[in-house]
Amino acid sequence: MPLPENLTSGQWRNLLDRMDLRISDAIEDFVRAKFYGAGDLAAGFSELYKLRGGREPDYCLPGIAVAYAFKYLPQRVTCLVATLLQAAGQRTPSAILDVGSGSDAVSLALELLAPEDVMSSVTLEFSPEMQEFGGYLLQGQWERQRVTGDYHDLIGGGLQVGLGLFDLVTLSAAAPYGAARCGELAATISKLTSPPALIIAVEPERKARQLEELRAGFAESSFYQIEDYCCHQLTENLRIPRLLPRLTTLLRGYVPHIYKNPRLTEGGRRMIGDPPFDITSWNTLSSYKELAILCFEEGLVVPEEDDLLP
Repeated sequence: MPLPENLTSGQWRNLLDRMDLRISDAIEDFVRAKFYGAGDLAAGFSELYKLRGGREPDYCLPGIAVAYAFKYLPQRVTCLVATLLQAAGQRTPSAILDVGSGSDAVSLALELLAPEDVMSSVTLEFSPEMQEFGGYLLQGQWERQRVTGDYHDLIGGGLQVGLGLFDLVTLSAAAPYGAARCGELAATISKLTSPPALIIAVEPERKARQLEELRAGFAESSFYQIEDYCCHQLTENLRIPRLLPRLTTLLRGYVPHIYKNPRLTEGGRRMIGDPPFDITSWNTLSSYKELAILCFEEGLVVPEEDDLLP
């Protein structure tokens, strides 16, 4: 089925309720299966605080996948849903390459938008902790290939992925702070797509150098840019009060125990925030700076000049 052109406020409410349920259930199941205690979650939030200073946390640390799920996963999933609605032209992708897949925000966004569709995906992620959490998050009966690695492995040709196979490629915080070779990454990805293919890159705006290298790399690889915006420009329908009540309730239950644990640093406490921990907007519990979203399209026909961004 084609993707919808847009969602009404009621449809957004329904989608976000389903996202709230999925993430909350995944957190509870994952914490139970891993036998994680307050110390693990405290360490996860404390490690995640490194992002505030433009540093990469240890995404393999036990507990960090749960901290990320509370702090940033709803933001990332909702951002991707809105981007797909605006950039995909109602085309449901059939083969997806997700570079830097983390805990599978892209797959969850597509499942929420097109729950009846069957797609295939290759997800590239170096953290077993994040990959394992994603397994608790997803329900769709897709053909999934999980690959452990990062974008350097993709550039170096060490990964077995099909040439000309993918019609959607996503890069979701795929290039770490300080990363180089983003132009080479763009050139490599261009060989793995078949037109008409869509590429969506979602990165923090502070990664300005990496974003510019991606723009230049895709331009040299016959992709033209169709969108360039920040997450807060997507749609006003995202700003619904008390968006994620189940996730809020779950966090409230965990926080008293986390706050008592000596592994929680002051930075970790700042990541959690202050009582009563209400999640009141889709940009959940976050002082994270705005995300930059770049969308590139590859086509058999060169677009008219009026269709391109200035």
